[in-house]
Amino acid sequence: MATFEQADNSELQGDSGRKDPDTLLTPHEAAEYLKVSAEQVRSLIRRGLLPAINISTGSKRALYRIKREALDDFLADRSAGSTSSCARRFKPRPPVRDFFPGLP
Repeated sequence: MATFEQADNSELQGDSGRKDPDTLLTPHEAAEYLKVSAEQVRSLIRRGLLPAINISTGSKRALYRIKREALDDFLADRSAGSTSSCARRFKPRPPVRDFFPGLP
């Protein structure tokens, strides 16, 4: 027979709430979903690549929450791109100008 605390923990840890697109996830939970570190998720948020809500109330550290729908959209945008992530990382360079055209 499960106690009250065990019943509450099983509900929190279950996947029933995570299927709802409006469910808010912590960076750690989002990291588990994306298979990356929590710091990587925070970096994506700070760079504006992953939308999130800051729920902190004046503390120095931001407390982010990410909608499940935002994670799904992020993954869809990443998988829909035709160029690899490595190719997008570098800007194309202009052609090199030859200052000495007659020299070998």
